[in-house]
Amino acid sequence: MIKELIAMNRLDYTDSLLTYSAVIGQCYELSGCNSLGQSVEYGRQSGLLDDNSKLSPLGSLVGRVILTKHGI
Repeated sequence: MIKELIAMNRLDYTDSLLTYSAVIGQCYELSGCNSLGQSVEYGRQSGLLDDNSKLSPLGSLVGRVILTKHGI
């Protein structure tokens, strides 16, 4: 039971990390800057990230769409 729970938490964490990375990558491309900090700021301004740099509901949706588009 505990092993299944740990495995599920790892999958959730991995999914969240991939989604966040997809969004940050998109922000990096769209911002036209070569800076992670400016990419995060672009994400906040576009509503993909909240004030704490976490994915907003819109950001989660966009991230899942990006991953699906790339077959991930």
